[in-house]
Amino acid sequence: ACAPRRGLFMFALAVAPDNLPVSTESLMTAYGQIQSKAASRADLLTALPTLRPRDIYDMVVAMAARSNPDWPGNGFDLLDKDARETIQSALERHAPLIAKLIAVIDASPPTINHTDLRHDNAIARAGEGCWILDWDDAAKSAPGWSLHSQFSGCLRVFACLNRPAMYQSQSARARDEALMAGYIRALAADGAYDPQDLRRILPATAAFGILKYATDMAPYDITYPDTADAVRDAFSRRFKDLTQFLDIAATKRKPDQAGQHEMKAASMENIAPNTVAFPEISYGDDAPSASPEQMSELARTGADLFRENGTFVIRNCLSPDLIHRAFRAFVDGTDSQIADIKSGRALTVGHRRYMISVPTDGVFGSSQLLAAPRLLAVLDDLLGDQFVLGSLTSVLALQGSDAQRWHRDNDPLFPEDPDMEMPPFSIAVLIPLVPLDAEIGATETIPGSHRDALDIRQDPPFARPDIVVGDCYLMDSRLMHRGMANTSTRARPVLSLVYQRAWYRDYQNFTDQPALQMSHDTADKFPQDRRDLISWAITA
Repeated sequence: ACAPRRGLFMFALAVAPDNLPVSTESLMTAYGQIQSKAASRADLLTALPTLRPRDIYDMVVAMAARSNPDWPGNGFDLLDKDARETIQSALERHAPLIAKLIAVIDASPPTINHTDLRHDNAIARAGEGCWILDWDDAAKSAPGWSLHSQFSGCLRVFACLNRPAMYQSQSARARDEALMAGYIRALAADGAYDPQDLRRILPATAAFGILKYATDMAPYDITYPDTADAVRDAFSRRFKDLTQFLDIAATKRKPDQAGQHEMKAASMENIAPNTVAFPEISYGDDAPSASPEQMSELARTGADLFRENGTFVIRNCLSPDLIHRAFRAFVDGTDSQIADIKSGRALTVGHRRYMISVPTDGVFGSSQLLAAPRLLAVLDDLLGDQFVLGSLTSVLALQGSDAQRWHRDNDPLFPEDPDMEMPPFSIAVLIPLVPLDAEIGATETIPGSHRDALDIRQDPPFARPDIVVGDCYLMDSRLMHRGMANTSTRARPVLSLVYQRAWYRDYQNFTDQPALQMSHDTADKFPQDRRDLISWAITA
């Protein structure tokens, strides 16, 4: 509540221990509901500044063409000559299309736009839904200006609404379509917008959201090295995405060529020609009612996928509530994590990326997490009757972290065997504590490389998982992979549980930190038939 003329401002407590990670689904649904209601509030909209797409476009063209002391935050000044000229050329070449996009935006019913819609500007609490904060840059225009933040640009917005043939990964397509359907359903609930009209409006406003990002940065000093690197990366990615969108949207498709040109687009997650779908199984919402035979069959399917690919995703493997509790425990341990990083007890595994041992005196030591039945059903098939939890760590990729180099977590047992044809002996189970998307980053893998002694071949097929809270993915320790860059404003915590055959020990990664330690009290809470997992790590 606020009464500015009286100098009165009242705020609900925004930071509290019971805050939960905000999912993209809940963020977009809440945002659509707000915009739907605001579209009928003439009094509110009159008080807001108006976003004028023509003025924003003209300013971006001027920024791309020349430096100006009035624009110390001109991100184009950070790009090399070729990149800058490529963007200039695209803006000039597609001026007629951009004029049409402007006309679509100006003709659409206006509503409130947050213009900085990020997960950091939202909170969620159990039973209370999602709250969106920080509306100080709110403005009036057609809906969709903030979508480039949730879809890593405008190309995926256009694809899932108008060109689904662009997707090679059906899971990525289904995920994007579900996100967009929830947003459109909320946005159209009060009749202000027609869902079919939104297929034209939203790609246009998402594209202009990228242009607005460029103009918003112009007044700020970006000369600090970390800031300059982050802005340079954001400009490169966003304008590459925008250029590809303009090229594709301007292309008239022939009936027999639908989707062929789009398949060349490289910036969309899971769309590059050398990208393949990430293998997966899903226990589904009805898993609790499934018979033991059905569950066992699903686990066998997952094990077969793993043997072939060296990696796969298990959907709905863990309770989202359990992961939310783990996330809160992780946040509560921030001081300890910082101390580990500063002291060198945490292993540096890349730029602004650390592997940190996790305490097991709380949720991280629970059997629900470490001995999850849906997970162990697959591991029983892959590792046999006798295997252990060899290590428990978190891999923390801080904001602005670069992509890792391609690597394997462990050397092959017998490097002289070029085919590495042997059963798995060490399997990492990655459990993200936040949803993974293209902006916050995920893990890029080369399926099948666990059976190939060559480090990397030319143009191998890559796969990246899209992960929501409750999912996990498995990787053979011999699999070639790399953590992708975190270009968001949030840290990316991922739990790493490494299960291995009882005779194997990781001699490479735990020279300065414990792999796993557990008290008798914690171990006693494990089911008797699963205590062998952690009995080796029990301390006094």
